[in-house]
Amino acid sequence: MTKQHEVYHKWDKAKLVIWAKNVGPASLDWVEAQSQRKSCKEQALRVCLGMLNLGKKYPHSRYDKACVIANQHKLY
Repeated sequence: MTKQHEVYHKWDKAKLVIWAKNVGPASLDWVEAQSQRKSCKEQALRVCLGMLNLGKKYPHSRYDKACVIANQHKLY
C-alpha cells in the first residue's frame, strides 16, 4: 500500500467522531450523516477526511458554522 493510502488505516469512524465533537455539534452531525449516507464505510471515511483537511485551514468556529449550513441544506 502506498504511503498516501496508509492514512486511511490511521483513521476510523470513532476517531472522526472524536475530532468532530471537538470542532462542534454541527460538525458531528455532518460526520454522522456521512456514515449513514454512504453504503461503503471507506467512501464515508474519504469524504470525512476531505472535510478534516479543510478543518486544518479554518478556525473551528467557522468550520462548524459551515457545517450548520451544510446540514440545513443537506449538502453532503
